[in-house]
Amino acid sequence: MDNGETQETIFLRSYKDAIMHFNMLERNMAYCLRAASERTGADGDIARILEFPYDKKLRKIKALISKSGFDAQYESFLALAEQCRLFRNRLVHGHWEFVEFLEAPIRYHVPTPFEENGNMTLERFAAQVVIFMDANSLFSKLRISNPIEWGGANTD
Repeated sequence: MDNGETQETIFLRSYKDAIMHFNMLERNMAYCLRAASERTGADGDIARILEFPYDKKLRKIKALISKSGFDAQYESFLALAEQCRLFRNRLVHGHWEFVEFLEAPIRYHVPTPFEENGNMTLERFAAQVVIFMDANSLFSKLRISNPIEWGGANTD
């Protein structure tokens, strides 16, 4: 906060970063699915693949992982990817506010299906945001060391 930023500004920037990094992860997964479909001759239209919901992309990534035999190598990524899905859903479907005078200033209410209320500190919120970055980074590294695209997949 040395540069004059308020805690609320830091929260809002972290919120934006969470959404941005989730979108980067989702796009990275779509590129992987496109590469796999091109290798099998399936329709690899990136625009169509990008339109898939996150859950569908993740299911197809899991299928590629199983098909390629890299289940153990991708286990940590899959756990992070699921954490990303859950936190992203809470972010976009919940009501979030910042109440500066509270010890845990970030308040939220997430309606159905979660019916969850709570609060958190900036540090805890930032730790959640890092999960998005970690998941995307790990997925990129794993695709280099254990490329699941080679196993092929149908993206339909």
